[in-house]
Parts: sequence; C-alpha cells; structure tokens
Amino acid sequence: MELAGSEVEMAKRLTIHEQDIWPALLGIFVTLIYFAVIFSGVKEFSLWQQILDLGWANPLELIRSFHPHALRLLVVFPFLFASELTDISADRLFSVAVPVFMIVSSWLCARVLAHFVVGNSKRVWLVYQLTALPLFGLSFIMNGRIAFAILGLSVLTYCLIFSFTVSAWTHRPNPIWIIVGLLLTSVSSGALVVGFLFLAITSFGWAFRTWPKLSRWLLFKLSFSIFGLVFVSPIFIAGLIKNIRFYGGFVEMLRHGAGKVLPADPVLAVLTSLSFVAFGLVACTWVLKGIRRGSPETIIGLACLLGIAGGAFGFSTLASAVPIYFLSFYIWFFRRNGVNVSPTEIKTA
Repeated sequence: MELAGSEVEMAKRLTIHEQDIWPALLGIFVTLIYFAVIFSGVKEFSLWQQILDLGWANPLELIRSFHPHALRLLVVFPFLFASELTDISADRLFSVAVPVFMIVSSWLCARVLAHFVVGNSKRVWLVYQLTALPLFGLSFIMNGRIAFAILGLSVLTYCLIFSFTVSAWTHRPNPIWIIVGLLLTSVSSGALVVGFLFLAITSFGWAFRTWPKLSRWLLFKLSFSIFGLVFVSPIFIAGLIKNIRFYGGFVEMLRHGAGKVLPADPVLAVLTSLSFVAFGLVACTWVLKGIRRGSPETIIGLACLLGIAGGAFGFSTLASAVPIYFLSFYIWFFRRNGVNVSPTEIKTA
C-alpha cells in the first residue's frame, strides 16, 4: 500500500495539467525553433578577449592573487577544457551553451511568475512564453557574456523567492544553487555586486522579520553574504581600478554606462549617475520594509531596482536583470487586471 501511494504521488508530479497541454506543446515548439536557429549559425557567440588573453592560467591561483578576471576565467574554463578534449572550438561550444542558458533562465522565471499569477509554480507552461520570447529575442542582439549574468540573477531570484515563500523545507532550493548563481554573475563586476547585495539585503531583511528565530537556511545565507562580500570586495575594487584606467578616468567609465544616454558634460554625468544610485538605495530601503512585512513580490522589486542602479555604471549590469524587469512588469500587469498575486506558500499539485 505504501508503495502504491508513492507511485500515485510520483504520477501526480509528472502529470501536466490538462489545461496546460496546448501551451506546453507551443512552448516546446518555440524553444526547439529558437535553439535550431541559433545552432544553425544565424547568431554566433564568442568568448571575450580578456579571458582568452589569460589562456590556461590556473583560476585558483588567480583567485588567491585577487586578479580582477579570476572568477570569470573560472566560469569559462569548462568551455576551454571541453574544447581541448573534443577539438571543437570554444566559441562553437559557447554558441550552443548561450541558448541553453536563456532557456533555463526563461523556465526559472516562468516558475516564479506561475507561482504569483496562477498560485501553482508547476503550471509553468501557462506563462512560459511570456518570459521566453523576450529573452530569446534579446539573445540575438547581445553578446554571450551577458547570458551568464542573466542566468545567475534568474537562479538567485528563483532561490530567494521560493525559499521565503514555502512552508516545507523539502521544497526549498539547495543552497549550492545560490553559490552557482553568484558565480555566474561574476562575468560582470556590476552584476556580481548586484547579486551579493540582492542576497544580503533580502537575508538581513528576513532575519529582522523572524528574529530571534533564525532557520539554518537563513543563517547560511547571512553568513554567506557577509563572507562573500568580504571576499569579493578586493576583486571588485581591482576590477573597478582596472576599468577606470582602461576608460581613462571615472567620468569616462560612467559614459560606458549611463553616460551613453545622458548629457556629455562630466559634472552632469556624475551627478545624474549618483542620483540613480541614491534613488536605488532609497528604493531598496522601501523594499527592505516590504520584505520585513513578509511581502514576497518585493524581492523581485529589489532585484529590479538593484539592476537599474547598477546600470549607471555599465549596460552589462543593466541588461543582466532583464528577466527581472519583465517579471516586475507582468506581476504589476496581472495585479492591475485583478489577478490575485502574492500567495503565501507554493502549491505542489
């Protein structure tokens, strides 16, 4: 009897809701078409030069010396290693991996959106195309490096949303995925800082809300946030100094980001960029209060605002949070049209 019960439970987990069959077929069809177009060579992605210049340097040795590109080499190293084993160019392997990253990002964001809009994260196919189509389109106009950061922030958003809105420990994401998400964002210094701030602000906000009862999961995230920020700070500072030297000054570096669309006057560029950052910090304070109230959609708002604030220093940081912007818009849109959002726990059937 116990075995039969487990088989029934497994069948429920594998069964697609009857209303989701056609959306699922359409979603699978669109995904296969997208992957086939990329695989045919219509769009190709290349590893960036700063990584190729490092060659076969030991990533761990670079990390010990706080090299600004150490973590980036660690992320890309599997492509270099696989290229040596298979005699397939690293760029070709990378071109195949980027659409996979975008598909996984779309799936994770669709699960979060289904959680808010449908009230059941497993009915992902109902909303999959809402998250997939924008990311698929974006991949045709972006460089491949941003795909790592997009996937990293998508993983972090998924982990934090589901860890703070579930009632059962068994449905919480494995902590290793937080580490993976942060590592993926390291391809962009700004995205890495956004990722750590996202984790730290969310975790500390939840700690204040649940004090003095702190779960092991929350303690892990608090500790990881603190030690991670301490570890990453020297690498970030080294990268910042390198960028300032590369662009010929702090103001010129800003023109790499917000300065491309802001007035060219150096004083106005700096003041406007600082105002973006100040607005982001004030907004983060507001979001922090929302987290303390137990409002899970504010976690998405926090990631969105951090990405916008980081965009003052580089479009790669701004672009890395693109799926979060769409999530924020969709949640706002469905709420405006009377769809109930902000469920307190995930339904699993």
